[in-house]
Amino acid sequence: MKAETAISCLVLLLGLAGLACSPAAEPPAQESEIVRQGRQIFQSDACPTCHGQDRTGTNNGPSLQGLRSRWNEEDLIRFLRDPSVFKHADPRLKQLAERFKTTMPSPARTDEARLRTLADYLLQD
Repeated sequence: MKAETAISCLVLLLGLAGLACSPAAEPPAQESEIVRQGRQIFQSDACPTCHGQDRTGTNNGPSLQGLRSRWNEEDLIRFLRDPSVFKHADPRLKQLAERFKTTMPSPARTDEARLRTLADYLLQD
């Protein structure tokens, strides 16, 4: 097993353990169904491990707030499908990868509808 893969697996496992012990962020009162489903995907894929329950980032991953100013839905879906490809092609993402040593894994499932729902949640603000 490559060291990078082993580290990613360890981070994911630690994140799942942390999620089990920490309260989930409270959803906004007027949240749409698609955003609610996206939040569930965000939680179940252990994204808060690196990006925080409220998406403000941690020492392991950057903030995911305000993504709409840098991403459109289609590009974000392509990124989520295979983050490592973008990391090498985009100077901003390359810089983030140097700052945050944890390698971002692809989501647990990469079917189009699921990625679109997750992207809708991430782009909500």
